[in-house]
Amino acid sequence: MPVIDISKLKHKDDEIRTPARVVLVEKSCPKCGLGRMNFTGRAKPVTPPILEHICDKCKHKEEYRQQYPRVDFERVENGKEEV
Repeated sequence: MPVIDISKLKHKDDEIRTPARVVLVEKSCPKCGLGRMNFTGRAKPVTPPILEHICDKCKHKEEYRQQYPRVDFERVENGKEEV
């Protein structure tokens, strides 16, 4: 991965720009341990919503407050990406 020199990042007015990398967050199945939990599109209408997920291997269902898979960001420390 390329090294990013944070001193050369340009910003506008009061914006703060921080180097980050995109990560995919997945959840393994708590029943079979082999599959990944995927959001079914169904949710309980409470605040915050409870989201139904299903394992792509054994079809086990679980409910979570976060959606899986999802995209998240991780801060890159010292302008260098750690792998």
